[in-house]
Amino acid sequence: MTCSECLESLLVADIRLRSSGDPSETAVSDDASIQSHITRCDRCKRAVEILRAGQDGLSGSLFLASAQRHSPESLAEFAYGRVRRERLVRWRILPGIVVLFALAAMLLMILI
Repeated sequence: MTCSECLESLLVADIRLRSSGDPSETAVSDDASIQSHITRCDRCKRAVEILRAGQDGLSGSLFLASAQRHSPESLAEFAYGRVRRERLVRWRILPGIVVLFALAAMLLMILI
């Protein structure tokens, strides 16, 4: 396997740590030819490390985003925002509509 073939197959491969958790022991899918090439080639080994670091960063960001979205603070903020919107409708918009209807009724009474 050449480096170009290996690098191309790395773009779709499943890159993960082995069960030992050692970053130097990275498993790439189940293809033995890719794994053997990576153990021999420093360039492809660095590419795997870069891809794995990016993958770890993305999964960490995804975890943080989902944890922040479901945190108690964000849920409380959402609930308070909903209460504020309901209060705005109840105490500002509805009385304004009532006043407009009253003015319209008075204008109709004057014109008739």
